[in-house]
Amino acid sequence: MVIRLKKAGLDEIGVSIDSLNEAVHDTSRGVVGTLRKALAGISLCRKHGLNCYISVIATREGLRNGDLPNIITLAREQKARVRILSPIRCGGWEGREDIRLSSDDILLLRGLLQRGFVFWDSEFVDTRDAPFLCAARARRSLHISAHGEVRPCCYVPVSFGNIRNEPLPGILKRMRRSDMLEDRDHGFDCPTNSGCLVSA
Repeated sequence: MVIRLKKAGLDEIGVSIDSLNEAVHDTSRGVVGTLRKALAGISLCRKHGLNCYISVIATREGLRNGDLPNIITLAREQKARVRILSPIRCGGWEGREDIRLSSDDILLLRGLLQRGFVFWDSEFVDTRDAPFLCAARARRSLHISAHGEVRPCCYVPVSFGNIRNEPLPGILKRMRRSDMLEDRDHGFDCPTNSGCLVSA
């Protein structure tokens, strides 16, 4: 699959790792053996010259128990970048106030950032003092679900249309005119966590 993806022109692939403790990672993913498969996938990307980054969620526990530094060390060994994500209140975590990072947690997260190597959500946030940037609000990305629903990102539970029913340019125009993507302060984290999202 790595060879097929590279031949198809893929620039970079992200591989999610929750912990280098196999029991913790596999329990989080709900499937035994996923950590071994993820690590093998990273090695195959490196072997075949496909750029790779490791995606990890910065939980409160992971910021303090060594999980994140250990994953960063692994990434350096594998010549992969690291994308750190905040826990986001969507999916199984929707409405979970307890998973949000505090300002002290954010300081710990920011202390792990390294220019060009470890970044927070977007590659533009890779230093301790860089302001948080939502890639969707910066119009650098969008998400199209497997069913064709177009959203600002995969964490925003609002669809602006379906590419099976209308062309993408019209949906994009509607989405980018939305109040949801206005340039306003969402605090120091993902807009989904701020509770300020509005309906389409």
